[in-house]
Amino acid sequence: MPNQISIITENLPSLEQMIMRILTQNKIVAVKFAFYEPWMDTASLQMLHACDDDNPYNLVAQEPFGVLEKDTSEISINYLSNLVKAYLNDAAIGIQSDVQIKNDEDMQIFMLDFKCPKSNENLQRVGNIIADGLGVDSGYIVDSGNSYHFWGSNIIEDEEWQHKIAESSRYPEIGVHWPSFQLNRGFTILRISACADKPHVPRVIAELKSPQLKLFKEKA
Repeated sequence: MPNQISIITENLPSLEQMIMRILTQNKIVAVKFAFYEPWMDTASLQMLHACDDDNPYNLVAQEPFGVLEKDTSEISINYLSNLVKAYLNDAAIGIQSDVQIKNDEDMQIFMLDFKCPKSNENLQRVGNIIADGLGVDSGYIVDSGNSYHFWGSNIIEDEEWQHKIAESSRYPEIGVHWPSFQLNRGFTILRISACADKPHVPRVIAELKSPQLKLFKEKA
């Protein structure tokens, strides 16, 4: 039975507000900001396309050249706004999916990077993939410039993250190689700033909500 989901396109948060909601709602205590060159991720994926489809791990995933791990008590809307407005020429600023909650427990923000062109039809398709295909009941769709990003509202354990990322390879709107790339390095990065190769600042364009919203509950 399809997962009932609403795609909301009005009264949306800014990118900074969305990030703060995810951090506070899930009681995340530490997050990693990555400084990286998006063209290297793109080039790596192009090389993966040239690899044997049965062996998509031939290429070692490119690591960010700089990572700043930040206590969330030091993060505010203003702090994020300064990062979003930053322009570092060839380098972009992103957030890694692997985060930390209390007791040094590691979790993942579920993130997706789509490659389909932007259109009303594809926006609906993206929502259906997230809700019906991958069973995610809430989150945000972001205009990435050429396509869409997705940020899940609720953090998940690494095993579930691996399963969902692997499952996402079934959809041509994402492709088979991007999920392999993420699984190989153990986390995803989504861009929050512009750079020379990616001049569009990501912008929240839709919120996905389930009528029966599942909120992350702390383990006892």
